[in-house]
Amino acid sequence: MGDHEKELGFLKNVAIDQHLLKRNRQFDLTKIIEARQDLLGIGIDEDTAIIVRGDKFEVIGKSYVAIYDYQNRVDTGKVFYLLSPGDIFDLKVRQPYRPTTVLKPLEALEKKVWLKKK
Repeated sequence: MGDHEKELGFLKNVAIDQHLLKRNRQFDLTKIIEARQDLLGIGIDEDTAIIVRGDKFEVIGKSYVAIYDYQNRVDTGKVFYLLSPGDIFDLKVRQPYRPTTVLKPLEALEKKVWLKKK
């Protein structure tokens, strides 16, 4: 964490890391999320971005976005899971969704949920 705790104020209660998979940094956010279990970790790989609209974001680009959520672990028990381009994440309820088609608007979400609540 060191001196990287200063916020930009765009998203509240979120820790973001960049160049995630390209630089093999997928485990860097785990220390932060374990220390600050209230935070949601978002790791964004190169050539990838998230578009935030209200309480939701959509993944765009060529690679993946990793989600680190201490309160909501995936079924496998791993510390993070990956979202693909076109996937949507609801920041308010911390829930990922996969749209039925990539071209549907952001609000058109499939009911499939990947998480197991603790």
